[in-house]
Amino acid sequence: MIPWTMASDPMKRLRGSPSFYGVVAALLLVVFVAAALFFARAIRVEEQEHLAQNDAIARSVAASIEAREHGYLNVLRSYAGRFRFRESIKRRDRTEALTHLRQLHQSFPDLDRVFLADPAGTVWASEPESPENYGQSYAFRDWYRGVSRSWQPYMSEIYETAHERKPAVALAMPIRDVDGQVIGIITSVQNLDTLRTWLAPIQIPGGDLFVVDRKGQLVFHRTRAGADHLADYVDIPVVRRLLEGHDGVAELENPVDGEVSLSASRWVPALGWGVVVHRSKNVVLQRTRTLILAAAAVAVVLAATLAGLGGLALRNERRAAAALATSNERLNLLHEIDLALIAGETPVTIAEAALPRLRDLLGVPRATVNLFDLKAGAVEWLAAIGRRRFYQGPRVRYSLELAGDLAALRRGEPQVIDVQVAAPEPGIRRPAGLGRPRVHGGAHDRPWRAHRLDQLRRPTGVFPPEQISIAKDVAAQLAIALEQARLLERVTRQAEELEQRVEQRTTSSSKRSPSVAGRKRTPTAPTGPRASSSRV
Repeated sequence: MIPWTMASDPMKRLRGSPSFYGVVAALLLVVFVAAALFFARAIRVEEQEHLAQNDAIARSVAASIEAREHGYLNVLRSYAGRFRFRESIKRRDRTEALTHLRQLHQSFPDLDRVFLADPAGTVWASEPESPENYGQSYAFRDWYRGVSRSWQPYMSEIYETAHERKPAVALAMPIRDVDGQVIGIITSVQNLDTLRTWLAPIQIPGGDLFVVDRKGQLVFHRTRAGADHLADYVDIPVVRRLLEGHDGVAELENPVDGEVSLSASRWVPALGWGVVVHRSKNVVLQRTRTLILAAAAVAVVLAATLAGLGGLALRNERRAAAALATSNERLNLLHEIDLALIAGETPVTIAEAALPRLRDLLGVPRATVNLFDLKAGAVEWLAAIGRRRFYQGPRVRYSLELAGDLAALRRGEPQVIDVQVAAPEPGIRRPAGLGRPRVHGGAHDRPWRAHRLDQLRRPTGVFPPEQISIAKDVAAQLAIALEQARLLERVTRQAEELEQRVEQRTTSSSKRSPSVAGRKRTPTAPTGPRASSSRV
């Protein structure tokens, strides 16, 4: 037959097994891993989205810069195609040429300087005018080397102008005669400060942009301006990739600014410039990370709460199991005492059999069964057990005053006594091992001897209610055993006395009338009809 509790509550057994909690922990781990993967994917999606946005912005800015500079190139091309302007260049007519250059400069003030040079690179006219530069050869400049390489329009690298000593770029275009022969070079110079005025209004949400030339020098940067900062970004990874022809999107570190950026770069081949749009990864993902951290914090709190509730439930279950085991042991102990009572065992035998289990059940180092001699005012050990062995020897007696409040014991109130501070009466010894606080169970109200259970505990003298309850129950059972033993002893003694009296009376009557006794022992046989009926 299967017990009803085991058959009807399989989940309880499952919850009590370590595998159940292992499965729960594994499920929680799977949930956390899935959440981590989800958040990691969310971050990657967020990064890809911002990289795509950066790439779109970079394409737009690159197209805007190219269109603007291409517009300037078209202006130069239109002036180079003017007949009178071309004829003045062929004749080296500075006055006529300056008229056209002045008109060009006034129409397009973004062109800081416009000048004319011969095919050999010698400057002979400029607006604004700078006579000190006339006749000087600038064939060493990048704008001349670039335009004379294939006699095609060319945007130069950043250089320092000879007149204003400022960083600038030059857009050079050859001027050809009707037969296609190069008769001169028209060049427009733009200071980087001028480029800044129309690039600065471009705002990148959560980021910024910068422009570099074909050497990696900064054509535009919002905060790094001036000749001292031209080469700041020459060696950063995104610029190196750009100069190597690898434009696109990437997550790269910027060692100059000390951050990781989500960058998109685009190369403008017509100008030899590169546009880079970048956003700090920490700034871009701050909102997502904040949400993730908040979700993680909530998850941790929930997990901690679940773990706490699980731990509390497990602890309560273990406590309940321990309490049940203690209760079962308690009932078994009381049942054994009852069986010993039924078997008629002596109180000493019962106490010695019960004390080891009682000591282990209560978790105390010693347990003692005492007898109160109320008339003599003393306490006597009936049985005692220590950590390893029983006490064997003469019974220990000590003063009743060391047992605490006797009236409270009669009311069933346990007493916790520190016997170190309790002085024994003169001539009455203190029992060995009474150097710690101990608890006494209740005593029965008898004028002669009463029963009590002592158990030693920790030095603090704190005894849990469960221990006191168990001690009182065992004390009550042992008291019943003593009472039963005394009743049995009294009945046995009375029976023996009665048997002795009967035997004495029989002996005395035999001595007084031996003949009567003999006749009584040999009765005569009946005769007559009564004898016959008796036999029938």
